Amino acid sequence: MTQGLVLNSLTDLAAVRDRFVVDERVPDELALVPVIDGRDPDAIGTLVADAQAALVEFASVIEADRARRGTAQVGLAQWRRIRTELHRVGRVAGQTRDAAARADEIARSGFTEGDRHQARSVAEHMGRLATRADAHAAVLQREADALAEREDIKRLLDEERSKEREMEIRETLTLVEEHLDHARHEEARRLLTSVEKNISDVPDLNQTVETLQNRARAVKVRMAEEALREARRCHRREPVAALDLLEPIELEGLPEELARHL
Repeated sequence: MTQGLVLNSLTDLAAVRDRFVVDERVPDELALVPVIDGRDPDAIGTLVADAQAALVEFASVIEADRARRGTAQVGLAQWRRIRTELHRVGRVAGQTRDAAARADEIARSGFTEGDRHQARSVAEHMGRLATRADAHAAVLQREADALAEREDIKRLLDEERSKEREMEIRETLTLVEEHLDHARHEEARRLLTSVEKNISDVPDLNQTVETLQNRARAVKVRMAEEALREARRCHRREPVAALDLLEPIELEGLPEELARHL
């Protein structure tokens, strides 16, 4: 009786591969990749033509992607201009409101009637300017919000933020190296801990972080060994000094024998 098998993955197949006897190569017509028949003089020519057609199609994909990215970059530049203009208009609105408030105060308490009358006129004019600035800012804000909702602009902003995070992490790792070069283990450890929280955003730096972690452990061990040697040298004559050398050392992560001696 034949027993059926249900295979859901290559791992499942590997577990039962001994049940299948392979005594000859897979027939060409069943191969996953078509096999060129050396007896067919047109086979290689067909392969070349198919490859050229695929390359032409790929080139069109590249060009379309470049065009869409260019459109997104134009939109992003426009969004930034609007944001800059929005900031300027907001500043003008704030300044004119403040001026209107001061002029209104003079209009109520000015020293002469002429001053009060002129201040009242200035207050009204400044109030109108502030209203115009607020209205203009509202229009700019709607335009900026609409652009910020575009998926292509969101994509570019995400890419920029990722590059900024990568740059920050690289700068932090450079600083870690400097600390380790000067045996400043605690400073290096704190920076590495901060990097570990965000390293998933930059997987290409995983190897660098791992290397620096190994260096940090080696520096910690070396510093502990040096402190132990110095404490042994002076513990009989200066026991307090020996304790001062050993007390700051964190035993966690040190080799067991070294920690025991400490």
